Amino acid sequence: LPDLVAAIVGRPDSRPTVFPVCGAALLAVAMTDLDRAPSLAVRMIALACRLHFLRGFQPVMSLDSAEQAARDADGPAYDDAVSSYAGLDNAALRTEILAVLAEHARLSGSDPA
Repeated sequence: LPDLVAAIVGRPDSRPTVFPVCGAALLAVAMTDLDRAPSLAVRMIALACRLHFLRGFQPVMSLDSAEQAARDADGPAYDDAVSSYAGLDNAALRTEILAVLAEHARLSGSDPA
């Protein structure tokens, strides 16, 4: 899943309309990483929220559940991430998506490209 998101976001012709789908994928990956890498996972959750992730699978993909999981794992780190992502434009969001995926790959021993 992280490799797919990196491939989509890394394409120069991909549009911001893919952000909600990528956000849903980031949220899924983050939820599996909460115990193993909480600071990275909460950044991924904040980024997924900023990307307006797809929320069609309720209650599993609810915004409230995602935010609560992030706050329970590391509230201050989540608040910092939300603040830092708030003003990012599309290009900066792409850069940040690729950065968190690269960090995830480094921690898991895989290559996101």
